[in-house]
Amino acid sequence: IGYGYTVGAAYEIPDIALRLAFTYHSAISHSGTTTETTAVTSAAGAGQTDFKTPQSVNIDFQTGINERTLLTAGLRWSEWGVFDVIPTNLGSDLADLDDGWRWNVGVARRFTENFAGVASVNYEKANGSATVSPLGPNDGQIGLSVGGRYTAGSLNISGGINYTELGDTFAGVQGQPVARFEGNSVIGVGFKLDYRF
Repeated sequence: IGYGYTVGAAYEIPDIALRLAFTYHSAISHSGTTTETTAVTSAAGAGQTDFKTPQSVNIDFQTGINERTLLTAGLRWSEWGVFDVIPTNLGSDLADLDDGWRWNVGVARRFTENFAGVASVNYEKANGSATVSPLGPNDGQIGLSVGGRYTAGSLNISGGINYTELGDTFAGVQGQPVARFEGNSVIGVGFKLDYRF
């Protein structure tokens, strides 16, 4: 079990729907029991592997463009460079990730009193590394999300879809390329229905 903390602050000007929020999540140290088996021998070695999930910072911004339209933007930084998974017997890092910088920009629009829609673009810059971790085999990404929400009294229906293209890269172990990942994309769909009593 690991422990961390989250702190944040926000500034608002309600008259123009302006909001600027800052959130910090601390790094968390973990320790787990691991069992290693190699292709050379069938003997398994039990040990302990320590790792740390990264600290991160979120900056979220929004402001009204007019009384029906809202501009949103966000930045997330995650210190994935400190995330190392090094089993005792193997002695080398299974993760080897780079720090992450992810941006998003979007527009929300209330079309009627009951229906509002949103569209946003998210972007993560490629690091240009010769190899990346097999645990996250992509180098950069760009995606588009669209969604909407319909409200009728106590009933709320919302949903959205995201399409993201993942950057081409080589996955590697100990800096040696072992697999090529290219032309990959991800589609995510979400739907929610709630009724308030």
